[in-house]
Amino acid sequence: MQFGREAMDWRGLQLWGTPSVLSFFSSNEPWRTYISNGNFLLRQLQPGAALQLSEHVSVTPAAVPHRAEFSNAVGFYIKGSCKTAFYLPDIDSWDAWQAAGTDIRQVVQSVDLALLDGCFYSAAELPGRDISQIPHPLITDTAQRLKGVITGDKSVVMVHLNHSNPCYRDGPEREQALAAGLQIGCQGDVYSL
Repeated sequence: MQFGREAMDWRGLQLWGTPSVLSFFSSNEPWRTYISNGNFLLRQLQPGAALQLSEHVSVTPAAVPHRAEFSNAVGFYIKGSCKTAFYLPDIDSWDAWQAAGTDIRQVVQSVDLALLDGCFYSAAELPGRDISQIPHPLITDTAQRLKGVITGDKSVVMVHLNHSNPCYRDGPEREQALAAGLQIGCQGDVYSL
């Protein structure tokens, strides 16, 4: 982190987060020092409450089930001047979210672009590890759930791929994901809204 006196000495950088996230930053180093020195200004987001970022762009956080070791997690509905998106790079499972009242199929149907957690392709990716201890929906499960939902006017991009995910490279797993209508996100991708 290069925001303090030892480097940039940035002043007033706004950090947006839920009350839980802001409490974590306020209670732990090095963030607590950056806050007390004025490098960071904390700004609160509330799930379900839209935040207008500019005349044409707003974001609305949505609470999602995810390991709460340190704080909670949210996805973001993003409304641009022409299109809408949903950004959700980290979630435990689609079943847990559905049990909480949100169906990923309906979310994808409601937006033009969905950027979704694609951490793992299959449970066999990490030999010797219990994948249930690292919960993320599998790309194979996401593809199955979204069958019939991904149409020509919908884009679903898998992001947050683990280093072990075979979709990072050309091969049969990547081809299967693409054949199911999913796209694989790459660093530097740009999406117009």
